[in-house]
Amino acid sequence: MQSLISRDEAQTLLVEHIPDITQVVEAGWDRWRSVCEAFPAETAQMRRITRANLVYDAMVLEAHSRFDGKPDIVVSEARGFLTLTFGHQIVLRFKKFRGSTLRTAGVDTRQRQQFERQLLVQTLPGMEVTGLVAGYLLDPLEQEIHRIAIVCPLDGMNIWELELQRDAAAVVALPHQEVPAPTVEVRSTRMPHITQAEEA
Repeated sequence: MQSLISRDEAQTLLVEHIPDITQVVEAGWDRWRSVCEAFPAETAQMRRITRANLVYDAMVLEAHSRFDGKPDIVVSEARGFLTLTFGHQIVLRFKKFRGSTLRTAGVDTRQRQQFERQLLVQTLPGMEVTGLVAGYLLDPLEQEIHRIAIVCPLDGMNIWELELQRDAAAVVALPHQEVPAPTVEVRSTRMPHITQAEEA
């Protein structure tokens, strides 16, 4: 049994990487904007999932550019989506948020369920990791990024949220209820490959 990492612990562990994490998300959206400028008629007809996949793919490229080769950070796509593992304590993935609750959308696959239930694969004996999501929330008109945050999901809700400043220079904790982190069991398990649609 393990306790999930707290917001303060996550902030301490990630603080030097916050600017790069923020820029990964920004780069994804910047790529979408550049495509819109180049092909306005075509992008106006694209579905939201197409946009989300394009943004995600750009975030993956940016994450590799910023984090590959950094000590104590493992960049992997072995689970079928990009993850960054920090200090054998945090496994971070990137997603789009939907709504003010900062929950993520996607196909309800076993892979996603296991991540959100904190049933992560242990890559080292006795290693305890917490799965976090770095994501973006669009404004009501879906024209710009409204918020960027890191959340700790568990069973359909977020245990805590950490808002990232758009200037990538500071981090501030969101003023909302702090739910005590429950004790969860982390089991070693195999995860099936997922489809790209799950990234939307």
